[in-house]
Amino acid sequence: MNGDLGGSPRYFDGACEPNSPGGTASYGAVIYEDEEKVWECSEIHGQGNLMSNNVAEYAALIALLEWFIEQELFDEEIMVKGDSTRDQPNVWGVEN
Repeated sequence: MNGDLGGSPRYFDGACEPNSPGGTASYGAVIYEDEEKVWECSEIHGQGNLMSNNVAEYAALIALLEWFIEQELFDEEIMVKGDSTRDQPNVWGVEN
């Protein structure tokens, strides 16, 4: 890894099945550098009334950001891609 992940895709997604809220929340996240996968993670986050699609999405994003912290890439400019539109449309520039 050359340390320049500026243009490399970082993807995350989460789901809660069979019900949201109230199901099993799970997520996946992946990082590529120069079209090569350098990291991936998928986990079941939890089950029960407190679980939802949004909880799973946040858990995926947190897992992805934790990787950057573990790699000590604090000054790295990153762009992440997910399909959640719940968060702060005016702050983050997300369009519904």
